[in-house]
Amino acid sequence: EGETVTLKTNWTEIKTNDIILWTFGTEGTRIARLLNNEIFIDEKFRDRLQLNSLTGSLIISNIRTTDTGLYKVVFISKHNSIQHFSVTVYSVVCSVNNGYRVNLSWYNGSHQHSNISDPDNSTLSLPLNDEHCYGSFYSCVAANPIINQTVQLNTTFNCTCTV
Repeated sequence: EGETVTLKTNWTEIKTNDIILWTFGTEGTRIARLLNNEIFIDEKFRDRLQLNSLTGSLIISNIRTTDTGLYKVVFISKHNSIQHFSVTVYSVVCSVNNGYRVNLSWYNGSHQHSNISDPDNSTLSLPLNDEHCYGSFYSCVAANPIINQTVQLNTTFNCTCTV
């Protein structure tokens, strides 16, 4: 979650009269189109989608788990073409139940990535949002004044986030 993903087409030359149409989901909801050199983005995605007018590639910023699904792009020109993309977005969350004075932290090596704490007996959850791609070895540490516990996570993040 939170990354930028590019769905790259294999087209290199889009001409003025060509049409690009991007849809999402099994219902084929139209999310972006290029028509007469004008780009139209669905209002729901306006702040998070960009359409490259030279290649037809779709750039999704601040990607969410709700963006998981099938994407289809149709290229209408002299030679029509369709491409399909399957996108899965994962959210990694560290959580601890009913801890007293617990501090919950994500670390990358010795670098503290993020943390959260609560003095009460409450459930804490801390998502891992790695915008900077520090590396692939993370640890979640739950600590209180008496004990701490660490869980290691070895991810296979693709830091370029290009599909």
